[in-house]
Amino acid sequence: MPYYAWRGIGRGNRKRKGKLEAADERRVENFLKRLRITDYSIKEAPRGFTMVKPKVKPRDIGLFTRRLSAMIEAGLPLVRGLTLLGDQEENPAFQPMLRDLGGALRSGDALSESLRKYPEVFDELYCGSVAAGE
Repeated sequence: MPYYAWRGIGRGNRKRKGKLEAADERRVENFLKRLRITDYSIKEAPRGFTMVKPKVKPRDIGLFTRRLSAMIEAGLPLVRGLTLLGDQEENPAFQPMLRDLGGALRSGDALSESLRKYPEVFDELYCGSVAAGE
């Protein structure tokens, strides 16, 4: 599948850009619409282009933790909170993880055990803190 480079305007009128592997431009457009990216341009990346996978940064984890905590304190069920966060997440590397976490909880797994499936993102201290809270 080809890679596409895109640029656009995201939430808060912030300039955003990225690269995405997709079957065609229409799928890239649908992806950008889901992220609420407007005024976008899409170009196919040149042949031989290799995409560096986006990373989940500590800032993303901190923001996720604060948002999930606020949702739990407001009385929202954990699964629903993770689903909402997965839908709102802008980092394309983090979004599928959050959706997977919600799915694991629906099937009966503990949150701390689900987080341990991603040791490159959630370290043992983080997982242990969540386990203590459970």
